[in-house]
Amino acid sequence: MNINKNISEADIKKPKHKYKGYTIKEKWLVSLLLSLFAPISLCLFAPFEIYANTMNEFKFVLWDFWSLCALIAVGCAAVIFGLLMLVRGRAFDICFGLIFGLSLMLFVQGNYLSLGVGSLAGDGIGDTISTTKTVINLIIWVAVVIGCVLAMLLLNRFKETLRLVSTVAVIALVGMTAISFAVISMTTDVYAKEKTGDPKDENVDTEVLTIKNLDTLATDNNIVVFIVDRFDHTYYDTASKDCPEIFDDLEGFTHFDDYVTLYPRTYPGVAHILTGVEADFASNGYTRYEYMKNAFGTSPYMTALKEKNFDINVYTDSFYGYENATHMRNFVSNTSGNVSYKIVDTEYLSLDMLRVSLYRYLPFIVRDAVGNVSTTMYDRYVEYETPQPVFRSDMKDVYQELTDNEFTFREAKDGVAYIHISGCHLPNDYNADFGKVTDEEMYDSNVAMKLSFKIISAYINEMKRMGVYEKSTIIILGDHCNIESDTEFPYKPHVTTLLAKPSGVATGKITESSAQISPENVFATVLSAAGSDKASNYGETVFDVPEGQNRVRRYHFQAVDGNLYEGNYQNVIYEIVGSGNDMKNWRVVDIEDLKKNIYD
Repeated sequence: MNINKNISEADIKKPKHKYKGYTIKEKWLVSLLLSLFAPISLCLFAPFEIYANTMNEFKFVLWDFWSLCALIAVGCAAVIFGLLMLVRGRAFDICFGLIFGLSLMLFVQGNYLSLGVGSLAGDGIGDTISTTKTVINLIIWVAVVIGCVLAMLLLNRFKETLRLVSTVAVIALVGMTAISFAVISMTTDVYAKEKTGDPKDENVDTEVLTIKNLDTLATDNNIVVFIVDRFDHTYYDTASKDCPEIFDDLEGFTHFDDYVTLYPRTYPGVAHILTGVEADFASNGYTRYEYMKNAFGTSPYMTALKEKNFDINVYTDSFYGYENATHMRNFVSNTSGNVSYKIVDTEYLSLDMLRVSLYRYLPFIVRDAVGNVSTTMYDRYVEYETPQPVFRSDMKDVYQELTDNEFTFREAKDGVAYIHISGCHLPNDYNADFGKVTDEEMYDSNVAMKLSFKIISAYINEMKRMGVYEKSTIIILGDHCNIESDTEFPYKPHVTTLLAKPSGVATGKITESSAQISPENVFATVLSAAGSDKASNYGETVFDVPEGQNRVRRYHFQAVDGNLYEGNYQNVIYEIVGSGNDMKNWRVVDIEDLKKNIYD
């Protein structure tokens, strides 16, 4: 045998590793587990958790949407499993690595990177995410997903180890989700099968506020209070410069540029405006339900109005504005028993709950594609069996109710109406013509102002047509301003808009006042207009507060550590001496550690 001794070692090639694909027997179990994980997280657990954390805000039960979510989860799992079982060789490794990486990041994003999006918020979900955070978030997603794909391709020779590690990892993730399921199931009433009666008091029926009397006026003395949600003073200033024509119908009004509310959010801001009763957050055993029950059931302010035989009508949403209209039955005319309800569109309700899940679990960069979702939008899916429709603060709904028919007089001689609209709680749900909102219009405060004053003008113009405008008292105010942060103490003045017209005035452009106004002055104004001798209990009316007089006012800011509905709060009490527009006049006088969230 001749051996060529001139062949060098470099010419001798080492045998390559032969790429080995997984057999059906090897891959079916891990494929099944992986195909279940993402659908369970996105379609079952996420909407379940979001509902459980904020179910008091929803007027429907879990089963109204969760059954369809389960079917969607099964369908998605079947598609993923079918794909993994069909592909072979490197195609399987690429698909497996891609799906594993995406599933892992969905889990991490939803549980650890969502930046406070643990549940819904009143004005849409989530926070404004900076460009830097968005880019970092995207880099993490890309790095993890590509890393998983490369690991499956480059470490193919260790496929048995990879299969074992992948199986254990998926089982661990599914197990963590299952444990969370169990904890929520045992610590909440999320599986309640019906919503009839008041869940907190079996002896009290649930009632709601309807649109009854919304398009009617009292024959003699009308007092109308428009509560425009989050009517920050900067929004009014901007609109006054950019679109002043929206205020043309406000004849005889005075604009007060130094109005400070007691609270920074819709709850308990609206309830305080309606009742004059403060929330004692620091009391032992304090709950939102007990506050609402006490405020609406015992309100000295409403009692004083009722003593003057005023027909009182209140239009606001449940949860933020009230808990159970039964509590205000002795004062308010437009309550109605809520015997049962039906879901008008189960499919879209389920899809909207999944949309919230996607918003929480997807990377920041694609969140805008999911669209805006807020708690108020879910009301549209619920229809109550009541003589009149339930009132909703949705801007378009209120506008249509006020413009569909001409106003009429009701039998009452004297009447008070409180009308709460979603107002300036950006992002906007509609454009300035109540049509589909664009990305540019979504956070435009002028759009919110135009919508709000279309509603207010529609009401005012009917009052003028019916000849009661001049002798009516009309107040337009915000329940709170636009706070810059839920977690940080205020670093700029928290000033809210207030406009008011006294009885006896019907002409003239809006005049300006820098008088230092508090909610007590608003209560005094309403009671004075009603002819009640209890008005002095609350001080001077807004029209009687002298300009230039330094006054002492209070402001309670509830700072939250964590998510709005799950975190612990501090009640930061400010004393404002002098102009509220100068932060130098704001001084912290007390901080109460509440050890719980205010929405419980």
